[in-house]
Amino acid sequence: MEVLYQFWSNFLIRNLNTRMYEEFQRLAFNGAVPNGADAGLLNLIKLYSQSLLLPQTMAQYRVVCDYVALVEFEDDDYCPAFTQAQSDLNSGCLYPSRRRRIQRLLTSDVLALL
Repeated sequence: MEVLYQFWSNFLIRNLNTRMYEEFQRLAFNGAVPNGADAGLLNLIKLYSQSLLLPQTMAQYRVVCDYVALVEFEDDDYCPAFTQAQSDLNSGCLYPSRRRRIQRLLTSDVLALL
């Protein structure tokens, strides 16, 4: 499965196919929750992070919203999406408009931690 996750995280950045993206998301979450296998989740976070660097489209907006939702959902014990979001928001590579959009989507509690 790890090779498939890697393929999806690289392919979907430039060619976002909704059905394929939803399948990737479903398998990544289903694999991470019950058995602690985080390869899918980490590749999904990679997709989220790299999609922030691309010009905005409606499909990319959905990915950004999903990224923020994952950051909000994580618990305090294991939070790779939060750690990546922290890095992304502090990066000089992020479009200012994208940074503002993410900041508007995040709750004030999470935003204060970032």
